[in-house]
Amino acid sequence: MENRTLHVDRKKQSVFEEGQEPRFFLRLANWLHLNRGKAAWTAIADGYAVLLLFLASSGLFMLPGRKGLLGRGGVLVTLGALVPALYVVLSGGP
Repeated sequence: MENRTLHVDRKKQSVFEEGQEPRFFLRLANWLHLNRGKAAWTAIADGYAVLLLFLASSGLFMLPGRKGLLGRGGVLVTLGALVPALYVVLSGGP
């Protein structure tokens, strides 16, 4: 089913068609995001999440000293954890 609207201009004797065409990449990304009946995609997404967690946590320890976890990096990690925690607390939680 296609979503479209037809506008008729009787004075000009013309019809203007307005509608939305599905965009390939966005439609594909939405299909993967909804994850309806795709157990294999769930496993791939979980593996990717584990890889991202490894990359993020290993990056914490790469810079020593003032820019590392005990300096500016620690402040950034604290802020990164504080924002979602505050949202959960202030919004009433799950």
